Amino acid sequence: MLRDSRTLPGSLFRPATTRPLAVAAVLWALLACPAAQGENLDFPGPVLADLGATTVSCCLVPGLDPGNSYIAAGTSDGFVNLVQYRPETGTLAQVSRYYLGGMAVSMVPAPDVAQGAVLAVAMANPDRIAFLSIAAGTTWFTLTGQLDLPEDPGRIWPVALGDAREAGLAVTLPGMDRLVILRRGEATWSLDQDLPLGDRPYHGVAGDLDGD
Repeated sequence: MLRDSRTLPGSLFRPATTRPLAVAAVLWALLACPAAQGENLDFPGPVLADLGATTVSCCLVPGLDPGNSYIAAGTSDGFVNLVQYRPETGTLAQVSRYYLGGMAVSMVPAPDVAQGAVLAVAMANPDRIAFLSIAAGTTWFTLTGQLDLPEDPGRIWPVALGDAREAGLAVTLPGMDRLVILRRGEATWSLDQDLPLGDRPYHGVAGDLDGD
């Protein structure tokens, strides 16, 4: 359980004292280890931390310190939180957070980013995609771009577009029965396609169905 609710440098909020359960990171390393197959293993249980509000989305954040694992978590109070898993102590600690205002209903690492880390965050109320970057060697979010949506998003996921496999993002809009495709240009993201779907599309997956 993530329970580190101390005030952070540069924090934009007061640490919460209620609703302790926010994000649960389940450690499967022992179960996945080939050398441990056939041996008796004890399930280590969840590692938890307090983010002070209901968690509505989360994802791993690649491209930061290779010695630690980082998780981004969106909470119902409008924040995106960065949480670090520390393997030497087996604990999670909140290291920074950024106030977006809207509810981050879905998030993924943005594709095709050369340095540091960038998250694509699908937000509701206001309805938009926000891009948060973390510069290499730091753990602080910076807002680097926003793109308005016509409706509350459902889920967001990365896609490769065309023969050139250009970086893209797909976003479902359940309230409008549509799927929108975003394309990354030289410096910004823009709406590339708007596709009608069946009733209330929510989840999605990208795959190479013809094997090329």
